[in-house]
Amino acid sequence: MKLDIPQDLTGKDLFNHLISNKKELIGLKRVGIKEGIPIGFESASKSIKVTADKAVKADMNERGLVVDVIANLAGWMDYDNDVILRGAYNKSIADKGNDFPFLRDHEYKTSAIIAKTLEVYTRDFSLSELGINKSGTAQALMFKGLLDESFSGDMYAKYKHGLVKQHSIGLRYIKIDLAVNDADFKIEHEVWQKYASQVINIDKAEKEGYFWAINEIGLIENSAVVFGSNSITPTISVEEKTEAVSIDTSKVSIPEAVKDTSNKSIFEFLKCL
Repeated sequence: MKLDIPQDLTGKDLFNHLISNKKELIGLKRVGIKEGIPIGFESASKSIKVTADKAVKADMNERGLVVDVIANLAGWMDYDNDVILRGAYNKSIADKGNDFPFLRDHEYKTSAIIAKTLEVYTRDFSLSELGINKSGTAQALMFKGLLDESFSGDMYAKYKHGLVKQHSIGLRYIKIDLAVNDADFKIEHEVWQKYASQVINIDKAEKEGYFWAINEIGLIENSAVVFGSNSITPTISVEEKTEAVSIDTSKVSIPEAVKDTSNKSIFEFLKCL
């Protein structure tokens, strides 16, 4: 979430404000949820080109449209000045496997479910694959989803015709710290020194003078969006499957919170996950 920080603060005044209110600001982030961003925010996704031979291929035989998407990219300083670090997704995936909804626009309604989540995993990409003119690699949080025309609605056609270009995760912050690029602030500067080398768009971090280092998240869902807080979240592959197989729904667990969210606030919903 974007914090309400006075716009006129810069340099040491800004850092003093952040550090003096660090506990409260981290508390606010922990109850927040990542969503799309205001129209007009600069997006890097238009430069991304992933070659077909590098795309993740579907290995499922279920009929429908199988898509692989980057739900989040570790190391990218996003619109909220957050840097989710390599490995931050691991515990969520270990705990819940593939049991995460594939939604549209962060709407916590059954009508917003657009795909059956087939697989949630991490994959390393070279930065050049992602249209970033730097050497090295980055860890991506991947969602493989199955869309069916009978329940996916217009999103089936939008993925099929390449119209969905960004994604965004709903999450809770578990381990978060403040990194400040000023040696006068010893504790926060040590965080900067520890993690700055992992920030892909370090020029943005240096311009801001700080970032929020996220070592662990509680993953909630992945959503198709127009603009994601993390803009390096493209659709990697789309594959149409024509062979139908039966699906054993007895093995699909449905969280209590998903059964009826019509009268629940977002905070009540999150408590159930």
